[in-house]
Amino acid sequence: METVLKRRAGGRAMVWLSKRAYRYWVGPFHAAALLAASVLFAGAVAGCSMVAGLGEFVKDDCAGGGCEGGVDTGVPEASPTEAQADTNPGDTSLDTTLAETSTDASPDVSADVTEPPEASADTGSDAPDGGCTLNTPDNCGACGVKCDTVHSIGAVCAGGKCQYSGCDAGWGDCDTSGNDANGCETPTTTVNNCGACGSTCDTVHSLNASCPAPGSKCMYTGCVAGWLDCDTSSTDANGCESPKTSTTSCSACGDVCNTTTGAPSCNGTACSYACSAGKADCNMGTAPDLDGCECATATAATQGTIGGCCGSGCQVEHSNGVGGNYFDCVALSTFNLSQAQKAATSDTAQAGSITSGTCGTAPNTQSAVFKTAGNMSTGTCTGWVYAATGNVINSIGLVYASSGTGTDVGCFCPLVGNPPWS
Repeated sequence: METVLKRRAGGRAMVWLSKRAYRYWVGPFHAAALLAASVLFAGAVAGCSMVAGLGEFVKDDCAGGGCEGGVDTGVPEASPTEAQADTNPGDTSLDTTLAETSTDASPDVSADVTEPPEASADTGSDAPDGGCTLNTPDNCGACGVKCDTVHSIGAVCAGGKCQYSGCDAGWGDCDTSGNDANGCETPTTTVNNCGACGSTCDTVHSLNASCPAPGSKCMYTGCVAGWLDCDTSSTDANGCESPKTSTTSCSACGDVCNTTTGAPSCNGTACSYACSAGKADCNMGTAPDLDGCECATATAATQGTIGGCCGSGCQVEHSNGVGGNYFDCVALSTFNLSQAQKAATSDTAQAGSITSGTCGTAPNTQSAVFKTAGNMSTGTCTGWVYAATGNVINSIGLVYASSGTGTDVGCFCPLVGNPPWS
């Protein structure tokens, strides 16, 4: 509050309350202001004596009756526009006129008072600023974001993202980006999503791809030349996936070339093979030739023709009776000089040369082929009987190999009880 003391005629002091002081003090504190003014006025009437507590504000010595300096409050003097001057020197009453005061007793505090911002309660994820309840199928992740219920089944909202227990028949949840609000948005009856998301029907080697309802499997009218639709499992999205030159579908689905007897290949019509040792592909001219190298054959010249065949059939495998075998196109149990010589040739365990001879005397005789390392009466010798008469006729097809020790030396014709050859 600004208080100004002015010297007036007749030795009386006048108190003004400036406009500023009035605006802020006439409200709840105007009584205190008037009391302070009364105290100052009483001091002035007492002949400029010092008012208790205000000594430090007296500028001049009042002993001479001057009091010209007045009391300095440290506040600028009110201007005539702010305080009304009293021009009546004969008025001895206290002049309490307030300059330019308002009859409105309500204090004006609008200029210096700033209202604090309104506090808002944090309602959490269940009631955001939009007033919605989150984590529900109608407000999933944000207000108004609804989980699909058109083609989606069992929609729930978990962690701000829509989740579904399934889709209507013919629909799939292929786009799961964001919060997946669009749910089962993709029909699964198209060639791009046939029966399942991303199951794209083949159009490279397959003809006229389609995905008819209910959209569980791709359908084709055929394959481009040289290709087969062998794998029709699941949605058959791979279409005509197998080339006809594949060894697993050689010229037709299910035609698998043999892999156990040689290395296979396929020309689109039939399998062919690089046969393993001891095997021959004798029916190679018969498509699709799936049995591989089906024939046993000689592995050495002593056994016959290597890789030999009997036309499109296999050679006959013969036993020489002493642990070896040979191959030709003669039926088993055919006994003659030629067969006996083949048996002797295939016996690689017995060294020596091959010769023929007879045993016994008429009418009990045996014809045989012998293989001996020395002469026919010493050393080791093996003989194959191919003909006989009389009481030794049952020795045909038998073989005997001497040990070359003691009395068991040289060549002998076998009798019943010795091993056979075929």
